[in-house]
Amino acid sequence: MKRTAALILIVLLLASPAYAAAAGDQGKSGRIVDGNGSAGGNGGATPDDAAGPVQNRTAEKEQKHLHEQVRDRINQTSAEDEARAEGLSGPAQAAWKNQNAVRTAVHAFLALGDLDGGIGKNVSAIAREYNNSLATRLQAEEQIHQNAGLGRFFFGGDTEAAGTILADLNRSREQVREMKRLVENCTCDNETGALLMEQIRAMEQEQERLRELAEGEISEKGLFGWIWK
Repeated sequence: MKRTAALILIVLLLASPAYAAAAGDQGKSGRIVDGNGSAGGNGGATPDDAAGPVQNRTAEKEQKHLHEQVRDRINQTSAEDEARAEGLSGPAQAAWKNQNAVRTAVHAFLALGDLDGGIGKNVSAIAREYNNSLATRLQAEEQIHQNAGLGRFFFGGDTEAAGTILADLNRSREQVREMKRLVENCTCDNETGALLMEQIRAMEQEQERLRELAEGEISEKGLFGWIWK
């Protein structure tokens, strides 16, 4: 009896390591399968996870290209304006130089036709309307400069040219306001947004400069202007 019990005990002792090894292999196999199915329980990389960084890099690249496009248009317009001014003289040159900043601003917005965020084409359309009135302003301001000197002293300011400017400012004021609203809601990067706001400020300053010019011209009665005014 004792011999039988001893044999059973020996068999159990020998079988225990084999059982443990088999259990270990089964656990490893389970983990491997689980790893293939769910990356060890941590979750596998999905296509959306991989696409995120790619989309971010693409957006950053597009924003950088947009900023460069606007900056290039500003530099190009400034250079063209300076070259044009050299070929002018007297009142024509003075009027042209005075409007350089706003002309540059308008052309910057004209470059935004493909701007992401849904505002590019809207801004460009408004800027195009604004640009169409620049020639009228330029001609009226040039006429005012031509009237300077003795003519203005004796007969007062050019109220006709001043009236043309004020009428144009009334039309363009809302255009500038709408462009500013669009820029404030732009999805572009901060650097590009700041650059566009600089152009808006240039347009606002031009509006104020022309208003003061026109009102000053109207208020100037001249020495003999009271006779027919």
